[in-house]
Amino acid sequence: MIGITLAVLMGVTRGYHFTLLEHLPSASWAVFFLACVYLPSRWVFPALLAEAAAIDFAAITWGGVSNFCISPAYGFLLPAYGTLWLAGH
Repeated sequence: MIGITLAVLMGVTRGYHFTLLEHLPSASWAVFFLACVYLPSRWVFPALLAEAAAIDFAAITWGGVSNFCISPAYGFLLPAYGTLWLAGH
């Protein structure tokens, strides 16, 4: 139940892609940290990474969001989220 809640929280708050709520900050960093605290299973980390990438892909492809932030630096989300994940230990 915690995993579903965290996944929904990231889906709802990741940028302004799909929400009607303006100015809602992204909970992605908190989700990665809390996921390791409450769900230390190794498969959760790649699942959350896939969700984040899928949300961004859908926003750019179908949501009309500009792709200006998809650059070579996008790959550095992996170590950033990984650090948060390890901090949860």
